[in-house]
Amino acid sequence: MTQEEVVATAKAMQVAMSPVRLRILFALREGELSPAQYTKTLPDGPPLTNLSYHFRTLRDSNLIRMRTWRKVRGAIEHIYVLTENGHEVLKQLEKTAE
Repeated sequence: MTQEEVVATAKAMQVAMSPVRLRILFALREGELSPAQYTKTLPDGPPLTNLSYHFRTLRDSNLIRMRTWRKVRGAIEHIYVLTENGHEVLKQLEKTAE
């Protein structure tokens, strides 16, 4: 692994260390998901605006990407999937936990 790859992986893992973001990453490992869909799985979770922020942060860190979007009641809903980097970060975190 090059020095640049090590730095990029460390930054990605730092972003993923938020408990909310980590749960989002594990949920996305099961399949595509929008912030609104994820909100429905959390009975006492953060509001949609907070989750949207975390999804954007993960996207900006190249851990997830927007696969598609759709109009829902006049709003646009973004659907996300894990990137290769996202899968790799989860693998590294699981190795660390062992």
